[in-house]
Amino acid sequence: TYALYLLAKHPEYEKTCLQEIKAVLGSSTTTDELDVNIGPDELPFTRAVIMETLRLFPPAPGAWPARLRTPRR
Repeated sequence: TYALYLLAKHPEYEKTCLQEIKAVLGSSTTTDELDVNIGPDELPFTRAVIMETLRLFPPAPGAWPARLRTPRR
């Protein structure tokens, strides 16, 4: 959701993402025609947008376990 919000605030990046996606997917109009074997290397700009969104808005900031104060034995 945050990625869509950020792209809406920055239409120049939204346009770049759409161009990249259309270049990779081609003229597929239905899900039956889509190639599901698209790797992250084929959409570098779109992947960068997603990674930057996750950096700015982590999914769950407190989800990582706290460091132990004393080492376990």
